[in-house]
Order: sequence, then C-alpha cells, then structure tokens
Amino acid sequence: MKIFILFLTIALCNCKPPNLNNPYDPKANDFLSVQALGCLEMDTILCPPVTVSGVMTGLTPSSSVKLRLDFGFSSEPILQNGNFQIQTRGGIFTNLYIAEQPADLHCIIINKGSMTSGIIQNVEITCPLHRRLVDGIEVGYSRCLYGQTWNPNGNNNSGNCQGVGTAGDDYGLVSNITFCNLFSIGGCTGDVTGGTLLPPPWIGSNISLLYNACFSYQTESRWGKTNWRVPSKNEVKQLVQCANGPSSPLDDLVSCNAGYSSPTVNTNIFTNFPTSVSVWTNQSYMIDEVQAFAVDFTNGYTSTPDQDTSLSTLCVTNL
Repeated sequence: MKIFILFLTIALCNCKPPNLNNPYDPKANDFLSVQALGCLEMDTILCPPVTVSGVMTGLTPSSSVKLRLDFGFSSEPILQNGNFQIQTRGGIFTNLYIAEQPADLHCIIINKGSMTSGIIQNVEITCPLHRRLVDGIEVGYSRCLYGQTWNPNGNNNSGNCQGVGTAGDDYGLVSNITFCNLFSIGGCTGDVTGGTLLPPPWIGSNISLLYNACFSYQTESRWGKTNWRVPSKNEVKQLVQCANGPSSPLDDLVSCNAGYSSPTVNTNIFTNFPTSVSVWTNQSYMIDEVQAFAVDFTNGYTSTPDQDTSLSTLCVTNL
C-alpha cells in the first residue's frame, strides 16, 4: 500500500529527480561555476566589482597571487611587488583570502586592511614560504635559515632574510645546531640506527638542539602554522640546484658537477643562503648510529657528519 501511494504521488505531481548538470539549479554541481562565469563576463548585479589596494611583497619573477572575499570569486592577479590595486568579484568584506597561490611560493595576508568609501585599503601580503610537493606532501619551507628573519620590504619589496643582524653574521644565522649531543648513542632517535629524529623525552641526558630549533617556530605559530618540523632528507635534497647537473635530488655522497655556483639553491627564493652552509635533515645514518645526514649547499653534497657536529637548519611545515 505504501509503495502504491508513493508512485501515485510522483505521478500526480510529475516530480523529477534533480538534474545535477543543470547550471540554473542552485542545487546543481555546475551552478557556482556558472555564477562565477557570470561575475567575470557579465558583471551581474549579484557580483559587483570590489576594489582592493595595498602592498605586495615577496613575489619572485613571473609569479602572481589572486584574492577573494567571503562568498566571492577570484580577483584579477597581483603580478608584481609593491603597491597594487585590483578588483575582485562579489563577496562580503568580513574576510579576505588568497584564492590562488603562486606555483612555488606560499603567501600570507598579514593585514586584511579596512573598507573606506567602498574600497578595501591598506592590505599587506607577503610570501615567506617556498612551496613544493615532496613524497605526496605539500611542504612549506621557510625562506630563511634558522636564526635569520624574513624582511618583507627588503630588496625593493622582493623580500629577504635581513630582518636582523648584518652581512658579517649572515643576518643572524645560527650555525651551532647539533642533531644530538650524544651523551648516549642513539639517544635522539629512540636507539634506532637509521631512525628519524624524535621529539622529547630523549634517552638519558641527550638533547637535540635541532629539534628544539624548529619546535620554537611551532610554539610561536610562525606564519600561522602549527606543524613546524625538521625536514626529511629528501625534502632538503630537493632544494639543490646544480648549474651543470645532475638534477635533484642528488644521490647520497654525490656533489654537483664541475661548474656549479654556490650556494646550490634557487637564490630568487632563498635570498640569503651563505655560499657555504650545511643543513641538517631529520634522518640518522643507518650504517653508523653516531652520524646523521646533512646537505652541504656549497656543492650539493649529502654527507653523514657526527650528530654532535655544529651545523644549520631550515625548518618546514605542512601546508
């Protein structure tokens, strides 16, 4: 009886299942896409243009950023550093977001500005992180080595790591970081040969200055991120750039071919890498538990120094 009533109801009201490909149905999958196209091409009254102005810093050559408002659509691209004025389509000014990131950077709105006379003004955007997909994870690399400070307005708004210090001290670079102090062998990797660096508590009196360095970013939620960590070996090796090959990532114990330029890294992104600097990874050496992997950006060579060697670090976060 219930089944009969259901079929009778459908027949009388001529009901039809929803067409998920109907661009005019607000419940359809294509509805928002069509509305966005209307905003961009027809300037509909539902999606009026909104002017946004401010200062952009940290873009590299050929990179760009797009913005959007709550319930709005992507703006025109911001194509260069310095003062900008662009239009976005529709939305409500309660929040301003990055709608489209550059291919190899992660940018952050550090000041969302204010609405004055219908224009959103004094917006500040900077790009302090390098973005790269490694082993299926979108990784954000600090563009400054540990101890250096991102300066958004450096290099005519291109950004640099000269927020503190001088050229004489590599702008605050900390180069006395140890993987583990080795009061007991394997004390920072859970006594696992070839294991990765672990958080405390460490075995016995062992201390990892390396772990503590990147964890300090975590405690301050640097750039709004709360998952800062020491990079893996592969994450560090991905950054090596050799002028005459081989392509990255280089094999362990292999350096760039003759004719390389130090530092062997993209200096448009990592603006203040010294010509000679070695960076720890989070992995110990499987053959000798006293050692761990580090990458020398002088020549791209991945070596295995003792864990109590003083080196530098570059912290990363998952995006």
